[in-house]
Amino acid sequence: LGLTKNHGTYQKLMNFTSPAYNGPGVVGDISLVIREVMEERYPCRPSKITVGEVNDWLDVLVAIVKDRFGMTNTSESNESSLWKSMLEKEVGYGNMSGKEASVGQRKVTKQKQYSTLVAKLIEKNLSSLEHKWIVRIILQKIEIGIGFRSIFGYIDPYAQELYDSFNNLKELCKRLSDPVYKKLFR
Repeated sequence: LGLTKNHGTYQKLMNFTSPAYNGPGVVGDISLVIREVMEERYPCRPSKITVGEVNDWLDVLVAIVKDRFGMTNTSESNESSLWKSMLEKEVGYGNMSGKEASVGQRKVTKQKQYSTLVAKLIEKNLSSLEHKWIVRIILQKIEIGIGFRSIFGYIDPYAQELYDSFNNLKELCKRLSDPVYKKLFR
């Protein structure tokens, strides 16, 4: 983003938990602070990124985090999208060794890989709302304002009881989609 350490936006991002830098509605939630910053810097505009591209981006991010470069699965690489292949090439896919990757003649650190990956995502011209949700996905902090009990109640009146007995969402869906089981349960 090209911010200096004295820049107000930099301070806002670095001190996202401080009420001195952020308003009461966003303090403590980095995704909301990022959304606010992106709204200020890039007014609302629709992006053309697909869910598949976001998934590819997240796959490459996970590969960097878990040092999976160099451990390619041939079935995965055959299904790789063009954008995912480009991302992998840009961040040094297949050349990973420890904390550094060799791209061409230069050494690339994980920090550089993260920066490259974020820059590629920013190039997709995401809206501030999309930035917020990507941050929440990465942090595994998806809050939609409605609990699982409400969702289960909408699906089936007995869904909560079934889930409590199995504690397995896949099994719950399997049983609720079976018409014979549903007749027996009612």
